Order: sequence, then C-alpha cells, then structure tokens
Amino acid sequence: MLQFRRLLPFESRAPRVSPSPALWRMGIVAWFGKFPVLERRRTELGLWWGARTPRERRLLIALGGAAALVLLIVGIYRPLSDVRARAVADIRTYEVLAAQLRIAGPDLARLRAIDRAGSQDVVTRTASTFGLAVGWVEAGEGAIRVSLQDADFTRIVQWLVDLETTSTLRVSDIRIDRQATPGLVNAQIGLTS
Repeated sequence: MLQFRRLLPFESRAPRVSPSPALWRMGIVAWFGKFPVLERRRTELGLWWGARTPRERRLLIALGGAAALVLLIVGIYRPLSDVRARAVADIRTYEVLAAQLRIAGPDLARLRAIDRAGSQDVVTRTASTFGLAVGWVEAGEGAIRVSLQDADFTRIVQWLVDLETTSTLRVSDIRIDRQATPGLVNAQIGLTS
C-alpha cells in the first residue's frame, strides 16, 4: 500500500543527494590549474602515488604522520617548553631575591647610613680610630694613596675591613714592608671609590 506524506512548505521535492567526497578536491584542482608547473608536479605525484601498493601507501602515510609529529615536537613544543622553563627559573630567582631583600631590610637601613664620601677625611678619620698614624695622603681622580709608617699589621687589616664596609672605598693595590720589630710594617695602600 502506498502512503503519501504531505510536504511542508520549506521541504523540497528533489531527492536529497549527499555531496561526493571528491567535490572538495575540485577547488584544489582548479587552484592547481592556475599554475602549470604545480599542475605538472601534481600529476607526477598522482601517478607516483597511484603506482604504490596499498601497503606502501599506508606505510608512507604513517611515516608522514610520524615526521609531522616529530616536526611539531622539535619545532614548536620544545622551544616553547624551553622558554617556559627559563621563565619559571627567572621567577624563582626573583622570588628568592625578593625574600632576601625582605630579610635584609634592617641591614639596608645601616647601609644607607654608610659614609659615601670616599674622601681623604674619611681615610684619616677612620685610621685614627684604629690608632694608625697616616704618613701622607694623596688624592687623584677616583683614587687615594695612603702611606702608613711603623704601623701594627693587625690594625691595618682591621682598618681596611672597616673602611670597605663603611664607605665606598675599595683597596686597589697594597704594598707592605715588614720592619725589624715584629708586627710593625710600613704600608702604601691604593684606594678607589
């Protein structure tokens, strides 16, 4: 028995046809047709591919997929992963530095109070606090030369340590000559700021 169904206004009477899987290729073929060199290469590739057995085709597809995966990993994932690892390491470094700065807060206040002058006055004043008699002081561009005569060696070392921690002066060169009396030396010291 035949049954008739009434069509709704938006339905068509034409049979539904699913698009052929080859229809999408038509756009590609038309594009290749614009370039004769590419068209020839496409034809050669098609002939070469058609000459392969189904097993060879599957192997070539698997090989191409593996090569694409390796290229994706080596060309994209690894560089991004390396950049991320460096960024994470930098973040850790900065977090450690920030923590050290928080811990060193009281010491920073002491460092701000350090005499930044680096002048001859600083040298003679600090030397006198350690009981050292300065023979002469010469100041040049960014450098100070100091001479000490018959001075106690341990006091010189203590004075230089104090000088480096309480001012911007640093020992650039030093010459020490021992004397006949044990523990006493003559010293010529170069300081830079």
